[in-house]
Amino acid sequence: MPQSSDVLITMGNLKVEKNLIEEAGQLFEKAYKIDQAEGSVALASFYRWTEDFANSEKYLVEAIGHYPKNATLHAERGVNFAIQNQLEKAIESWQAALQIEPDLEAVQKNISMAKARIEAEKNADPRPGPFKQNIDQPQPTRE
Repeated sequence: MPQSSDVLITMGNLKVEKNLIEEAGQLFEKAYKIDQAEGSVALASFYRWTEDFANSEKYLVEAIGHYPKNATLHAERGVNFAIQNQLEKAIESWQAALQIEPDLEAVQKNISMAKARIEAEKNADPRPGPFKQNIDQPQPTRE
């Protein structure tokens, strides 16, 4: 009996909650075979949750192709990039989300934090400081 992608995604989410990761992945893959649009959304989230960022990115790109006006997908893609310390790409994705929904406060905050981190990294001195030997040790005195 064929199942709907919604049922399979719900079952997959329940498996994730029970930490049955392999079973969850199989259910999301089945959902994808039935409905690539909804399945790609589920797989993108699943793979990010399992820290498989390459597959998460693959399915986020596909999901955004199906739902280009979905600000949440663009925001999730930004988070995916930020987790990998790809802050410029994260900012681009978050800005795409704000073009769709300008009032997303969490996304605005993420952009500000990412820009501040990029600026801090630019201003950091990459050279090691001088080695200070015995910095807190008193000098011997002669009596």
